[in-house]
Formats: sequence, C-alpha cells, structure tokens
Amino acid sequence: MVGVGIAGLGLAAAAHIKGYLAHPRARLVAVCDTDRDRAERVAREHGVARAYTDYERMLAQDDIDLVDIATPTWRHAPMCLAALDAGRHVMCEKPFCLSVGEGEAVAARAREHGLNVAVGETYVFHSSHTKARALIEAGAIGRPAQIRQRHGAWLRRADPAID
Repeated sequence: MVGVGIAGLGLAAAAHIKGYLAHPRARLVAVCDTDRDRAERVAREHGVARAYTDYERMLAQDDIDLVDIATPTWRHAPMCLAALDAGRHVMCEKPFCLSVGEGEAVAARAREHGLNVAVGETYVFHSSHTKARALIEAGAIGRPAQIRQRHGAWLRRADPAID
C-alpha cells in the first residue's frame, strides 16, 4: 500500500482523491489545505484520518509515502522540495513549476534522494489531443499556428447570440 497525503483541496484535488480512493494499492491518509474548514470537511467526506493546515506537519507523518501537490503553481517547487527532503515521492499537478530552472532543481533533488516525481499532465491523453496530434503528424491539417480547445461539459448557453 502507498500512503498518500494530498496538499491543496481545490478543483484538481477532487479528481485526484477519487483516483486514490479507487486504487487498490493507494490509501489516502491525510489531506492539507490552508482553509481548515475545507480540510476537515474533505477528510470527513472521504474517511481520511487526518486533516492539516500545516504542510510541514503533514510531511512529518511516517505513513505518507507519496505527497500529491495540487496547490497554486507558485507553491509547487518549494512544496516539492520539502516533500523530497522529507523522503516522500511526489505527484505534482500541472503546470509543474514557474520556470525550467525550478523544475530542474526539483528533478535534481529527486535524483539526489532516489525518489520519484510525476507531473499530472493528463491532457496529452485526451482523445481530442491524440486525434489532433495524429492529424498533424499525418500532414492532414498542416502546421498549426494556434489551437483553441474547450474542455468540460458542452452545455448550450442560454443566449444563442453569444454561442
């Protein structure tokens, strides 16, 4: 079993939590958010034993093997480095870091500690993206200069004039 602690309980966290709860080898043992009420509510709703508002305190727990970082991007690099220094593997939401340099520093620290860092870059697996890539590689649509894509529910707007 892999003990998971998740930091940041905003939009991305819901899908991450669902995935961990469904995986037979994952056990969600802690959640962390700067909003205490949110952390406690999410823990209660999903049967998670511990809720934190202090990331460092969560990292100190021995039963956490992997830290999932789903916080705002500007916090990714420092939180990744702290998790790695605490001996935890990391799954970090996209965008990974604010700069290539930050990303390289995190990767170097992971190598130094013999730990893994994964980035949750799931869009590359969306069927629309794989189809677009296949069309581009086949030369069917030429070299794109710009791509605009909408992800999410395809709900019709109430005002057809702005559709």
